[in-house]
Amino acid sequence: MLLQVPHPSQIKATGRGRPVTRRIILGVAVNLVLLARALSAWGGELHTAEISLVDGVARGEALSAPSGHAPTLVLAQGDTIELRWTSDRDMVLHLHGYDIEAHVGPERNAAMAFEARAAGRFPVETHDADGRHRVVLYIEMHPK
Repeated sequence: MLLQVPHPSQIKATGRGRPVTRRIILGVAVNLVLLARALSAWGGELHTAEISLVDGVARGEALSAPSGHAPTLVLAQGDTIELRWTSDRDMVLHLHGYDIEAHVGPERNAAMAFEARAAGRFPVETHDADGRHRVVLYIEMHPK
């Protein structure tokens, strides 16, 4: 099959450049903008936070640390979150409200990944062998 392309002299000029090319470019641009908006509304951003526990205290660049309280990680509802944990001690971490647990220690890093489906303030607690619970971090999911 041979594809025949018309010679430029056979194309009807409108005086506005090539209208078909302009329409195609404009159509593609509009569709890309609409697709970007739809994707941002459909799913939130992906956030990764590196959190280290040293002597049971959470530290990380993404955390704010109000005086006298456990640090806080603030996110938006609908975002996808991955918390990457390291610790100098063996412990079990539990994210309340999402019922996610992770076992972390000097020889074992851990990760918690989830979608922030519920807005609110959720504690991450340590659960030790004696049954004690202690908040090491709060995660705040703000509505969009």
